[in-house]
Amino acid sequence: MNLGICMQCRYQSQGALGDLEEAISHIQQALELHPIGHHYRSSSLMHLGICIQSRYGSQGAWGDLEEAISLHKQALGLYPNGHPNRSTSLDNLANCMQCKYESHKALNDLEEAISLHQQALELYPVGHPDRSSSLMNLAICMRFKYESCKTWEDLEKAISLHQQALELHVSGHPHRVWDDLEEAISLHRQALELCPVGHPDRSTSLSNLANSILCRYKSQGALRDLEEAISLFYQASQLISNSIQEILHSIPPRLLQTNTGILATQEQMIAQFHDSAQYQTLVTALEHESDWHSIHSHMQATIALYFQYATLSHRWGPKEPSLQEILGNGSVYKMALTEGIVKLQKFCYTAAHHGYSWAWSDTCCIDKSNSVELQEAIGCMFLWYQNSALTIVHLADISSSSSPAALSSSVWFRRGWTLQELLAPHTLLFYTQDWLLYRNSTAKNHKEDVSILKELEQATGIPCHHINNFHIGMDNARSRLQWATGRHTSRPEDIAYSLFGIFDLHLPVLYGEGKEKSLARLLQEILSQSSDISILHWIGEQSSRHSCFPANISAYQPLPCVEPKLTSLASERSMLRLQRLVCTEDAQKVYNNFTNLPRARFSNRTLTVPCIVHQVHMVKLRQTHMNNYTYDVQAVGLRPMQIVTREELMEASDPSKLPYVFIRPWDRKLVNYSEQDHVMAGYKILMQLGQPFMALMLQRLPEGEYKRICASHLIVVHSNDPVSIVNSTATTLDII
Repeated sequence: MNLGICMQCRYQSQGALGDLEEAISHIQQALELHPIGHHYRSSSLMHLGICIQSRYGSQGAWGDLEEAISLHKQALGLYPNGHPNRSTSLDNLANCMQCKYESHKALNDLEEAISLHQQALELYPVGHPDRSSSLMNLAICMRFKYESCKTWEDLEKAISLHQQALELHVSGHPHRVWDDLEEAISLHRQALELCPVGHPDRSTSLSNLANSILCRYKSQGALRDLEEAISLFYQASQLISNSIQEILHSIPPRLLQTNTGILATQEQMIAQFHDSAQYQTLVTALEHESDWHSIHSHMQATIALYFQYATLSHRWGPKEPSLQEILGNGSVYKMALTEGIVKLQKFCYTAAHHGYSWAWSDTCCIDKSNSVELQEAIGCMFLWYQNSALTIVHLADISSSSSPAALSSSVWFRRGWTLQELLAPHTLLFYTQDWLLYRNSTAKNHKEDVSILKELEQATGIPCHHINNFHIGMDNARSRLQWATGRHTSRPEDIAYSLFGIFDLHLPVLYGEGKEKSLARLLQEILSQSSDISILHWIGEQSSRHSCFPANISAYQPLPCVEPKLTSLASERSMLRLQRLVCTEDAQKVYNNFTNLPRARFSNRTLTVPCIVHQVHMVKLRQTHMNNYTYDVQAVGLRPMQIVTREELMEASDPSKLPYVFIRPWDRKLVNYSEQDHVMAGYKILMQLGQPFMALMLQRLPEGEYKRICASHLIVVHSNDPVSIVNSTATTLDII
């Protein structure tokens, strides 16, 4: 055994394959003399495994790797927890599994290698001489896993392990000697490879590598090291510019400088930042600070703080200054005092008072003569208000002496664009006409002032939780449309355009298309992306663009409570009644019929909507009053009803000749798709469908399509009974 170990050492020193073969032969003979239970068997297995593994590394014979794995597994089984050789045995087996993965790319081999390396690392406490290599071996395996699975968490773990390994080589570590420098440079290069362009730790890796190479230059004087260090430091410093661009990408292209009143482009803002004390501090830190991870965080925070800006929300007056007027006069503080200029000056003063060097107003910070810029501004405006540090709302029609709860009387709450200006900002302050804080509130954010928040809810009809924690998107689409019903805009298309940001939509701005077309485009996009049929529930004039869309946003006024909310007791009684009237097979049938319906979709000006269809079989005029007709109507599966409409309907003695149907658009929210008991889910659907509902009345056209009719009045219908619901027709109809 000892002779074999000596031959193994000579092979490791001189690399002669003959020494390795002799070592294997001697250790194999020793292993035969160490049967199961022998004190030295574990040592023989481990050394033989190492030798066979070395031969695999030299010759690449797959059988050697499999044998080495087998030997290391046997050895590991003989080293229980607490044995001094267990960590070495874990590392040996892990390295073999890593080699196996590199050869065959089987992910389960890599997972086993990672598990073994993790177990070994736990046995190397901080300060252990083998902890650095153990960290690096595990980091390499995590890098392999990232390359295989492309999971960001694996990359982050690999980088973290590399960084921990590198910390064992920093200057001042008790185990550091100058011979570690080459290894540190090598490790830093590996860490840099794990940080692609755009990774938040790339600046750290660039700077760490640059510092290590600079140390080698100072030690050895090689000019190529100095050149490489300069190049790496330059790349790291470029990250300041990259961070600036990231910040500026999400703010307006022009801002007013609050202390000078001068309008600045982003290029001019960058130039001012380069001349600032904050920039010089960052450059100095990049050149001298060794803790690059904290410097990167500090850099991001410093840049973001420098470019913070305030936004103005207001009702436009008759003489608002334009971009061209501001540029022509140089500074807002040097312009002739008009109502618009005074407001702009007060806004800049107020923003500066709150500590902001930059400010944005929609009057003068957008070139409205440039259609491309105007399109981009409308598409980005919600984001700009959302990213502002403070939005200052000027209520020109509310005086500081106004009574409490005067907020709702302001015309600001009836303008279209101010809806997103209320919802988007995180921090918002209301100022009266004389630029005093509303109600003298000392809150730093009026969205957090309980009394003002309550006023906002009453003035807008928007629940408090949406006002102070709004999320863009299409959830509860009809509610979002309802918030805009009492609002008006100077240009008719803007009532739709002002909602683009609220729904997180990016659509072309086409002034001149008219309010009907712009609203129809908005509704079409909402349906196409969300299939939310709630936006079909409106009362009013129909659009000429599509019969299921209204001509005006006002059609989305709050609806009467059509479907009463059942109490828990009423729900329980209703469920018991259903279970007596409807068998389980029919409940399963209901579940299958409705859960298999497709989503609503809009294509080529045709709305394909899943729905429950009730064929009308009797229409009889009851009375006519002014321009309204009242009809008695009967339809399959529904109780007899009266409807009021401005349209004259066909009456026929033959029910088959009536081209009318009532539909209930299918709302997928009525189904809990995660419920395992489909029969019970079917009963719950029946209970929901048994409630009165708002129906849409359609007329069948000769081509087989349908159009909505009788939209001027609410139509509320009731199902006959649960059996009629079971037998109802669930299908899709094409509506134009």
